[in-house]
Amino acid sequence: MGLAAVDRLYLITDGSSVYGGADLVDKVIEALKGGVRLVQLREKDLGGKDLLKLALRLRSVTDNFGARLLINDRMDVALLSGADGAHLGQSSVPASDARKMLGGGKLIGVSAHS
Repeated sequence: MGLAAVDRLYLITDGSSVYGGADLVDKVIEALKGGVRLVQLREKDLGGKDLLKLALRLRSVTDNFGARLLINDRMDVALLSGADGAHLGQSSVPASDARKMLGGGKLIGVSAHS
C-alpha cells in the first residue's frame, strides 16, 4: 500500500507534548484542518503508558479526518493504538521484523541517513 497524492502532506511531532502552551492534539487538529493526511507521532520523551494514551487520542482524531497515523519506534504502541503503521529509526527493529509484527496492510517508514 503506497502513499497516494493526498498523503503527501506529512506531520511529524517534534518530541514535545506541549507546543507554546497548546495541547499537541489541538495542534494536530489544526494541521489536519490545513490538509495534513499523515501524522507521525514522535514523542521520544514520553513513557509507554503516556505515549499509548496520546496515540489513542490521535487515532480517534486522525480517523475523524480520514488521515493516517504512524507511531515512531514503538511497535507495541502502534499495535495497541490501531495505528496505520510505524516509522523505524536506525536503532529500531529491522523493517522485515516490523512487517511480520504489523502485517501486510500497515505502513512502515524507515529513516535513511545516506
